[in-house]
Amino acid sequence: MQISSAFFLAIGLLLAACRPTPQKDVDFSAFRKQSLDTFMHEICQQYRIPGMAYVVIQGDSLYCNAMGIKNAQEDPMTIHTPIRAGELSEPLLAYAVLGLEQSGGLDLTEKVVEYLPYFKMGGNAYRNIAIEHLLTHTSGIDNYTLFYDTPRFDSIALETTTRSIATQIPRWEVPRIEILRSAYNYDILADLLEKSVGKPFEEEVLERIFQPLGMLHSSFNKPDDVAQPFVTENYLDYRFAPSDSYPYTRAHSGSRGLHTSVHDMGRWMFHILHNDRFANRFLQVRYRSAKESGIGYGWDIVTDENGTDNYFKTTESGGFSNQMIIIPAKNIGVLIMSNMSGDFNPSKIANMVACWLEGRTVLHLRIPIHIPMGIKLKETGRIEDALQVYEDCKEQQSEVYDFSEKSLLLLGQNVLKYENNATLAIDLFKFCTAIHPQSVMAYLNLAEAYLYDKQLDACQEQIINANKAIGQAANREHFVRYLEELMEILEETK
Repeated sequence: MQISSAFFLAIGLLLAACRPTPQKDVDFSAFRKQSLDTFMHEICQQYRIPGMAYVVIQGDSLYCNAMGIKNAQEDPMTIHTPIRAGELSEPLLAYAVLGLEQSGGLDLTEKVVEYLPYFKMGGNAYRNIAIEHLLTHTSGIDNYTLFYDTPRFDSIALETTTRSIATQIPRWEVPRIEILRSAYNYDILADLLEKSVGKPFEEEVLERIFQPLGMLHSSFNKPDDVAQPFVTENYLDYRFAPSDSYPYTRAHSGSRGLHTSVHDMGRWMFHILHNDRFANRFLQVRYRSAKESGIGYGWDIVTDENGTDNYFKTTESGGFSNQMIIIPAKNIGVLIMSNMSGDFNPSKIANMVACWLEGRTVLHLRIPIHIPMGIKLKETGRIEDALQVYEDCKEQQSEVYDFSEKSLLLLGQNVLKYENNATLAIDLFKFCTAIHPQSVMAYLNLAEAYLYDKQLDACQEQIINANKAIGQAANREHFVRYLEELMEILEETK
């Protein structure tokens, strides 16, 4: 897989301007660029990712690159290739709405019904939902499943989405505040935006953000030259294939409709870190769900051990995986975009790159052990051969691979859920419990495999083992309830 194009731009600070302006080259040496490119290339190879593009910002410097292919015709992915951004749509739409607020076009405290008289829900609590609540996912609107099988592109698609929840009841009543992330908040927000300005919201965002910043390859519509999504065809050797569907409909374009390139997003990210006159308004924690986590205008926010707020947004669906991180206090930004969804975790990679930019770590990919084990299992079909790969790698290449419990469990889940082979999954999870005897999740995964094999007594035994284990598992109770409910169903059908 060859690197298709590279772009290095150092940008100077110009606080009064609305567009980033090139200045002089700063800091990103050829060695650092090569280190990042080599790291990303290895990720693409190990995870069998068709195409990837990325941008990093540190201080006054910005660097972006792309590699791999963007479609089944094997056209190269470039830094200008539009990629479906998914949930990354939310910060961009929020930014446009705050821009309209700054110019006096609307007030975030105003009620949604004042702009959209047809916005209705069950009961009367919905009347108190304000624009601020949509922006921060605190409206109480439930998280409904999004469907793309019958896409809509007409002018009233967003209004139809707004009207579609008329019989639903908010999960709580404002002024009570809780956080429940729902795509419908931003779809209704897009509807509100276009009704308030009297034109399609896509045009408003184009004129307010994309054109001033020179974001020539960005749109809330689907471009013709967009990257094609790929899906994992086999979860043992990670062979991929083009997806038969594309996840876009104007009915959910406010929450998921953004298509953009890393070159364009780099411009926007740099702008809000350096040039933006209302960055303090846009980049702030609005509500906290815990001491170390909260939500902002389109952002999820994590506060690290030093009290530094990290703003991020993640997409892993529909054949695309993206992760964006902004750390305003350190003028750091990272964005990774790929046309593949599956076991690849872009957030882990983006966090590592952000730490590397700070000088807190080196870029070193420890290959998850489930990858070579899965490839061997695909080749021979023998669990003994896969386990031998684990033993050989542990003995001979312990610094190369990630032997974590999570990696072993992922292989077992792939065998159980995608290969539909409970027998092999049981053997893998047994091996995991032997290697990690205090792992709650190892026992619970083994219990689930027994359940798939209809061995109810063995399943119950592993639940008992999980309850005895001293390891930590945040979702232990939820997993146990799920298993017990399935056991009851199987008992009733005997």
